[in-house]
Amino acid sequence: MVACLAPVGATGCGSSHAAAELPRSFCSEIVRGKDSPRFLVVTDLPLRGNFRETTVAMAAAARYVVENRGFRAGKYAVGFQSCDDSTADAQNFTIERCTANAKAYAANEDVIGIVGTFNSDCARALVPVVDVAKGGPLAVVSPAATDPALTHVYPGANPGEPKSFYPSGVRNFVRVAPPDDVEWAADAILIRSLGGRRVFVLTDREPYGSNAAGGFRQVARSLGLVVAGTAFWDEHAHSYAALAARVAAQHPEAVYVSALWQLNGPAVVAAIRIALPDTPVVANQGFASLPPQRDTSLDGVYVTTPGLEPVDFPPKGRAIINRFGPGQFPGFGPAYAAQAMDVLLDAIARSDGSRGDVVKQLAATSVKNGYIGSFRFDANGDPTANPITVLRIEKGRLRRNRVIQASVAGR
Repeated sequence: MVACLAPVGATGCGSSHAAAELPRSFCSEIVRGKDSPRFLVVTDLPLRGNFRETTVAMAAAARYVVENRGFRAGKYAVGFQSCDDSTADAQNFTIERCTANAKAYAANEDVIGIVGTFNSDCARALVPVVDVAKGGPLAVVSPAATDPALTHVYPGANPGEPKSFYPSGVRNFVRVAPPDDVEWAADAILIRSLGGRRVFVLTDREPYGSNAAGGFRQVARSLGLVVAGTAFWDEHAHSYAALAARVAAQHPEAVYVSALWQLNGPAVVAAIRIALPDTPVVANQGFASLPPQRDTSLDGVYVTTPGLEPVDFPPKGRAIINRFGPGQFPGFGPAYAAQAMDVLLDAIARSDGSRGDVVKQLAATSVKNGYIGSFRFDANGDPTANPITVLRIEKGRLRRNRVIQASVAGR
């Protein structure tokens, strides 16, 4: 179906009734079919900054799903807007922008569902606001927000989480991406498969790396690993030989790296490889966007990332990747945004047209042979299929090694 880009209320695109448009200051114009939309579905993603290549493609993939379904969710005509939770100054999402967007969605009663957010901290700001929206909790389906605390209790969560994100008492958030603690479990499983039981944890001082390191330590111990020690590194250091010697002195059987590679991570790992040439090194998703290396100093290092490599997607997912690209790093990306939108439209189609019933229908979702495979949502809103891709650096490049389906005890 050809999309109609005429301003809302214009003639020639269906009946006179149309959903109220969200502000153009942070959203695109409404895209719609021949019928004026009864409801709006939106994407909420950071469309500026380091991940723009991925997030713009994700928004396009979500729009494609709406278009491909004829701008309909069952009997309801829907329009689509792509909204931005980043700012020109920050070149990234900001909590203020995420909160302001959430208030706009909640206030516009024609908004029936949100595909987003990309960042977990943005979800932390947005979800509680739209959970108490007028007309009932507003459905949020995230293709990428992986913070476990958004959906379930885990070691490291703040007191009261996740309950504090749902002030109405109704869970309005689900995700199609694996939560971080599933990746940590997969990391521990991988280390055990490589013969490691005694692991040393290395991390930078940024929130992502240090928080993930803490979570990994908890999960690793529950799966029978011994944490031999933890150390931080200074991204501005001129040499990491002393740090590597400190790690080697603990005689670990594996080294786990939880950090962003951009913070001098390759130099740290190269020093570890010199000090412990026969010891497996496993890095988490902070290394998944590592560019090709000019030398082979990191060869043999394993990197894990939630989600699938393009080759592992089912046909529908590969078609999305062929059209919109895979994104900047393995996992997530356009196929996950397409799946999130498809899930949302199905829930709307099964609903009575109220916000609260869309949320209810989301909880009953069961996907078979979708864009990312087959799954349903558990009682927390997490997907029941949680593939973690293992990559291995070979000749300076990340190569697919295997896929681990992991779970966390008690869930």
